[in-house]
Amino acid sequence: MRCYAREAVTWVWLVDPIARTLESLRLETGRWTVVSSHADDEGVHVEPFAAVEIRLGRWWLPSE
Repeated sequence: MRCYAREAVTWVWLVDPIARTLESLRLETGRWTVVSSHADDEGVHVEPFAAVEIRLGRWWLPSE
């Protein structure tokens, strides 16, 4: 994430397919701030694409 900050990437999504989570982070004055955290099959609106609903359940493999 240091590389992203150095290159002025202002948004990062951390996706964990095992934990089935999505975290959205924004670069603010050189530090990453967690903006939102989501899990499981939520329908979410995540910056910087908040106009679009994302169904997280489509991202995960079926449970066994």
